[in-house]
Amino acid sequence: MIFLLYSAVIGSLATGSSVVIGSSFYDVFETRHRQAYTVHPHRRKLRKRPLISIILLAHNNQDLIKSCLGSIVSNTYRNYEIIVVDNASSVNTTKIIKGFMDTNPKKSVKLISKRHSLSRRPAITAGFNKIAGGELVVVLDGFDTLGKNYLKTASRYFALNEAVQVIKANSVPVAYPNVLGITQLFKYFGQVEFNKFFSLIHMNRSKRISSGNIYRNLALKKVLTTKSTVAANFVSDMLIYTKANKSYMDSFNNQSEDQSESLLSNLRQVSFDSLLLGFWSYIIYLALSFKTVFFLALTWAAFSIFMAFALWNSQVIKTDQKLKLSSVVPIIYSLFYVFIIVDLLSLIGNILGRYLKTINRFSRHIQLVSHNR
Repeated sequence: MIFLLYSAVIGSLATGSSVVIGSSFYDVFETRHRQAYTVHPHRRKLRKRPLISIILLAHNNQDLIKSCLGSIVSNTYRNYEIIVVDNASSVNTTKIIKGFMDTNPKKSVKLISKRHSLSRRPAITAGFNKIAGGELVVVLDGFDTLGKNYLKTASRYFALNEAVQVIKANSVPVAYPNVLGITQLFKYFGQVEFNKFFSLIHMNRSKRISSGNIYRNLALKKVLTTKSTVAANFVSDMLIYTKANKSYMDSFNNQSEDQSESLLSNLRQVSFDSLLLGFWSYIIYLALSFKTVFFLALTWAAFSIFMAFALWNSQVIKTDQKLKLSSVVPIIYSLFYVFIIVDLLSLIGNILGRYLKTINRFSRHIQLVSHNR
């Protein structure tokens, strides 16, 4: 047992150290990459602005859809088309979308309305197959907003790197000033460091089509038709802002009601959260059972140092905010433990909700067939 404790602690320390070193190298390479554009011998050719198709998935986002559309229009890049997939939204959401189309007649905005709610991949396919003709394609959720230079940065990055097929955006949570909001911010800081590390070693591969990711047209077609994994390059300058949950109850309710992800994707996330929670609990159990609190303190210290590094390495918040958040670093270990439990319960609620809906639909179908007889 004590061997497992040693292995767990050493493994955690090695992983954290590798990520910190890898993300530091990533920052160096990204700085050089930005400089490469300014001194490129064919810089004029890189100013070519290909058409970018933006597939916007809307489902009852009446409070945020206007901001989302506004962030696209206010981008410094102009050669784009917007394809709104209205995924069985309420009347209010549809009115806002049509009102935006009326007030922006010069913008290329197309609307696809669906009577029945589709899961994420079929909804994206509906927008991509019928209309999208851009050389580059962005998938965007209705509750997200783009950074001002998002499209321009993406266009330049693809122009400089012809081999790149997918860019993973830097998704920044717009968190509330409470315990959950602080936890979500630190989770974001940690994810950015891991994204940098995985991008550096070319391990950012996924079948999931995340909001804010931008694809070459053929790459997205391949993902949609074959469901194959595609390597993505993480670009920290490409900012997309996404609304965070206000409370743990909101987190539970929103996750439980969310039908955009596939059931298999949710099951995988449940497995990951369960393993992480089990691993974390096991370290605590072993440390307390063998009275080796030193190892528990070492794990806490390593985690806190990593989070402090991730916080101060972030470029999306100001120095005064970093100073305030630094005071929370010592307790973030405990907050993460609670956050994982809530996330796990939310995902289980989502799966149970889908199961009950399937049973209800089947029961209604049986009743309808019996009535017809």
